[in-house]
Amino acid sequence: MLITVLTTIGFTGLSADTSLVYLSVMFTLRMLGISMIMMPSTTAGLNVLPPNLLAHGTAMNNTMRQVAASIGTAILITIMTSSVSSSQGRTPAAMIHGVNVAFWAAVAISLAGLILGLFVYDRKTEEIRTS
Repeated sequence: MLITVLTTIGFTGLSADTSLVYLSVMFTLRMLGISMIMMPSTTAGLNVLPPNLLAHGTAMNNTMRQVAASIGTAILITIMTSSVSSSQGRTPAAMIHGVNVAFWAAVAISLAGLILGLFVYDRKTEEIRTS
């Protein structure tokens, strides 16, 4: 999650002069961070289910991930669009400013995920320790 937070911060200072190499490297590292989040969080969520509910848990996980991604995209696009329309109009500088503001919102969301992630623990490991 820390990789995701740091690379998202790297997207908050974009300008018209930002190179394609920088964007590609930062995007690759950000996706690496996100991929390292998805499997452990899915595993932790499904581990608490009894075996007869695993199929339903997997289906709900996939559905909720898609719905959350859609809502998150809509929120960030709304932030970007509102920021563009409240600044200098539809100029390239205004659009880049809107993207930077949307990435700052993504940083806030990522930080919240990082903090919440500190409170996730493996219940099965905890049960083994206490028994």
